[in-house]
Amino acid sequence: MNTQFLPVSTSHRSVNVPATSQTLVSLVTSLNARTKAVQVQADGGTVRYTLDGTAASSATGFVLNDGDTPLVLSRAEADAMRIAGSGKLQLCEYSE
Repeated sequence: MNTQFLPVSTSHRSVNVPATSQTLVSLVTSLNARTKAVQVQADGGTVRYTLDGTAASSATGFVLNDGDTPLVLSRAEADAMRIAGSGKLQLCEYSE
């Protein structure tokens, strides 16, 4: 089965990356109820992130640098994602 994901209306957002770990959801207030996937990209800084609820820090988490290929996350990963670092995080939500 070929599933096509479509952007959720008005779901593109730009959020400041906090210096101390916070959840992605807390930074955007909430994700749309129809969201099945989220695309994220670092913009102007370096982002540390975790996908299991562990606090991200300068020593903990994956690294997403400005200019890296955007990540596509499942809804569950986006709900659990914690970020810390510098710059902005660009994101767009997708539904089926």
